[in-house]
Order: sequence, then structure tokens, then C-alpha cells
Amino acid sequence: MTFIALLLWRFGGLVGIQIAPEIVVVGGILLLLPTGRLVSSVQDAINGFPVTAAAGSSPRC
Repeated sequence: MTFIALLLWRFGGLVGIQIAPEIVVVGGILLLLPTGRLVSSVQDAINGFPVTAAAGSSPRC
């Protein structure tokens, strides 16, 4: 995904596509956010804490 964004940033001007590197960086960071909760939930399930594993994987409003 990052490689595609890099190519669009570098060569996108030739075809009329403009992309800001800052937006790509922020998007990558936002994609990593839910991963930590998922890993924590899986660790809780493996260690025998099913209640906290289920609570950690549910979406919060």
C-alpha cells in the first residue's frame, strides 16, 4: 500500500493525480491503531482471560 502511494506521489502528476505525503503517513498510523487492541485481545484469550478478551475486541462507541 505504501509503495503504491509512493508511486502515485512521485509519478501521479503525469496523469493528473496529486497526493500529499502527510496524508499517507497519517493514514498508515490510523491503520495501525486497531491492531494493538486485537493483539491484546488475542493475548488475553490465550492466557485464559475470556472476559477481557471479549471486551477488548468489541468496538467502543
